[in-house]
Order: sequence, then C-alpha cells, then structure tokens
Amino acid sequence: MINHRTKTWMFRTTLFASLILLALAIITGWYTAARVQSMGSRTAVVGLGNGSFVVGLSDHAGIVPSGSWIQKFDPHWRWWWSTVRTPSSYQHMIPLWMPTLLLLALAWWIRPPRKPAPNHCPACGYDLAELESNACPECGVSHA
Repeated sequence: MINHRTKTWMFRTTLFASLILLALAIITGWYTAARVQSMGSRTAVVGLGNGSFVVGLSDHAGIVPSGSWIQKFDPHWRWWWSTVRTPSSYQHMIPLWMPTLLLLALAWWIRPPRKPAPNHCPACGYDLAELESNACPECGVSHA
C-alpha cells in the first residue's frame, strides 16, 4: 500500500505534468518546434506543432536540413491521432490533449485521501463521538 506522502508526491507530479502538456498544446497551436536529423539516406523528425506531438521518418534525406527550428504560423489544430504512411515515409501525430487527459485521470485516481473530520476514525471515517473505548467498532483500529 502506498503511503500518504508518496501519494501526495505522485498526485502533484502528474498534475504538474498535465498542466505542462496543456500549456504546450496551447502554445503549439501558434508555434511549431522540431528537430530534424539526417541519418544516412533517411531523415528523422521529432517535433511539436498544431497542438500535437509529431514523429516522422523519411527516405528523402537532404530535403530539409538537419537542425532545430521554431517558427510561427497560423493555427491549424489537430484534434485526433493521425498516421500518414507513404512508400518512402511515415508520420505519427498525437494530439497533446490525449496524454493530458490521461495524466489528469491518473492524478484523480491517485489523489491523496482527505483528512478525517474531528472525532472520526482516520482509517474508515466512522464517527467516534461519545464512544468509551479506544478502538473503532467499524474497522477495529485502536485510537489513543
């Protein structure tokens, strides 16, 4: 079982990562950034643009020079996963809202438990007001 401190750390980390992805999705609606690398007779592309993460590989080496670049363009959002395949290349585009939504769902699932109300059992939440014993009648945990 995961303790409270670890759950809190995991919750905050996934929430922060989802906010970063959301910001990237918004920013890449107007700006695009990519890294192009020639590898012999092939060219690989990894980038962010149109609100998506893009990965591609092409047999057309030398058409686009190797290096990194950032440019501004009119937004043309990609809302769905797409794969483009030709005989000499392929490209996958993953909209950034998809991993953002997955991270938010994960953050909700691992959220740390709330602190129990006063006079309630911290293990099960049973109301311990006016009880004479130190043990919870619901779950059996002793409270001193």
